[in-house]
Amino acid sequence: MRKKNYPIAQYQLGRYYRKEKNKEEAKKWFSRAANQNFAPAYRALAYTYDADSYERKTFLAKAVSLGDVRARFIDASNNIPVLEELAKMDYLSAQGLLTSLYFEGKIQNWEKALYWAEKYYENAKKHNTDLISSVIYHRLAKLYYLGVGTTPNITKAEEVLAEYAAAPNLFPSDRYYKQVSYKDLDHLKMELVADKDMVKDKVAQAKIQQISNELQADNGAERFFKQANIFIDIGLKDENVFTKIYAIRRAKSYFGVACDMGSQAGCDKYAELEERLNSNSNSNSK
Repeated sequence: MRKKNYPIAQYQLGRYYRKEKNKEEAKKWFSRAANQNFAPAYRALAYTYDADSYERKTFLAKAVSLGDVRARFIDASNNIPVLEELAKMDYLSAQGLLTSLYFEGKIQNWEKALYWAEKYYENAKKHNTDLISSVIYHRLAKLYYLGVGTTPNITKAEEVLAEYAAAPNLFPSDRYYKQVSYKDLDHLKMELVADKDMVKDKVAQAKIQQISNELQADNGAERFFKQANIFIDIGLKDENVFTKIYAIRRAKSYFGVACDMGSQAGCDKYAELEERLNSNSNSNSK
């Protein structure tokens, strides 16, 4: 079958050899399938070449011209009009990326972030997949809680967090997100306050400031200081490098909030971590 110009079989054979890390055999079978204008094969063939190579760009462009949606998504990068076109076709990756771009990108628009997050969530459910990105859960919970682009809905925020807690861990970071950052609404509120400087939406800023004031009046400095130390403990114990780095950076943010709320110990720890992180950054750049 593979020698009788069945492009799908040839493509699958290329995928097999790619999985076996036999790059030359993978390239050979991807090429045979691509020569019959099988779009996914052009995309796969592109990735057998170096990132900035002429071949990768050429083969990826060919896959795009043949209508390969994944190739169009890769080629789009952060091109909003193209991403929205793909997202309207219910392409989950485009809906997820649009959520991120509108939630924390240069063109921050939380109403649109909510729209695409809900679309992603609904379509993932419709296609019977529980492999929903943790980012979607987190952002939906925040948007429902704050009521940006929708009516505030604490019940929905709690439901999303509970569903996230029961979902499979797709990444090492999910394990500690569930333990600390997004364990419940109280932890969600602390995350919102710790990240308040990233928020451009005026309505959201006002609501987060209100949350910050309420937390400060309820032993907020002590709570953020304690939570920061939990992050430190995770960073020291976790074997995953990404989780270690992320946990330490979260600890710094939480110590910073504790400092802002009047904790001198928080200020001291913040300065200590700032010095350590700057020192590590300078060492890595040499």
